[in-house]
Amino acid sequence: MLEQFTVYNLKFDCEATAPIVFTRNTGSVLRGALYGALRRDFCLNQRLTSCRDCPTADLCPICQLVATVDRDSPRGVEVPRPFALEPVVSDNLCYRPGETFSFGLTLFGKSLSLFPYAILAIQHMGELGIGRRFPIGLQAPDSTLRTPDSRLQTQDSRLKTRSGLFRLIRASVVNPLTQLQKTIYSPESQMVTVPDVPVTHRDVLEHCARMEQPLAVKRQPGGRPDGADATDGNGGHLSIKISLLTPMRLVDRGALVHRLTFPVFIKRLYERLTLLEDRYGVGPATPSPDLPGEAGEVRVVEDHTRWLDLTSYSRRRNASTPMGGLVGEVAFEGPLGTFLPLLIWGQFTHLGKDVTKGNGWYRVD
Repeated sequence: MLEQFTVYNLKFDCEATAPIVFTRNTGSVLRGALYGALRRDFCLNQRLTSCRDCPTADLCPICQLVATVDRDSPRGVEVPRPFALEPVVSDNLCYRPGETFSFGLTLFGKSLSLFPYAILAIQHMGELGIGRRFPIGLQAPDSTLRTPDSRLQTQDSRLKTRSGLFRLIRASVVNPLTQLQKTIYSPESQMVTVPDVPVTHRDVLEHCARMEQPLAVKRQPGGRPDGADATDGNGGHLSIKISLLTPMRLVDRGALVHRLTFPVFIKRLYERLTLLEDRYGVGPATPSPDLPGEAGEVRVVEDHTRWLDLTSYSRRRNASTPMGGLVGEVAFEGPLGTFLPLLIWGQFTHLGKDVTKGNGWYRVD
């Protein structure tokens, strides 16, 4: 499983050229701006409100990237998107001209072919505008313009408004497991190079081998000595902490998950990775073995998670959608060795609903 799967972890550094004010849900803002730029630049049927009805869906980069349509898919017309978004994660939501912010986009496997469309759209996003609208001519975000619900107010509703602007100052492809990094765009060169630094399954396995010994914990009485089974590749007894960086919105048996358990977490992750490899793997997908039964033996030893309510607003539908989820930290302990590669992969693919809007991003410590 996952031998044919790769991801490309792209980072974008941006500089505000006109004041930018994000909402708390920066991922939804970025994804909306990306979709808007792609639609404006590349959509051949802008009169249609949905890619589902587009006759050119099989060739359209929008349909392949942010509104994936596959009429032959056994899962239905809409299939998993080929990317996950890493939003701006900062307490600072206001950026004056000259200040910088960063976000990320991880492309899965074969979807690397869509990279040229993505970087062109991201460059155009900065010209079209992003974030809250505010009076034209305002030189810097001012806290006096903001009400408690983060909506910008003006003294005169007749004033012309616009969203914030930025320019792309650097794009990089990064493999955090091997520490390899390559700049693929800079304003100085005005050239875009191929982001040929993938994260591979071999990278994941080698990273797991480096992690396992420090994560090993003492077995219960009657078990094997300290760390003796931590690297046997067959359920080593480990202790790990997972930091939920953005809301994780999981559903189990038709209900939202408000308290994480390892069996639910790993089952949903296993299902997601299997689907992604099958669709975006670079070769024939390897058979997926059954999920090991040891998942039920892994217990939660610390839970510092909380529910964070967020919404996503769609101008196209003129409606808001809830996309809140769990954030914080949770620690698991038990026979985790078998599951560690899946957990590492999940850092890149994210988990749960709305991953294309930045949700479900976590880090394994």
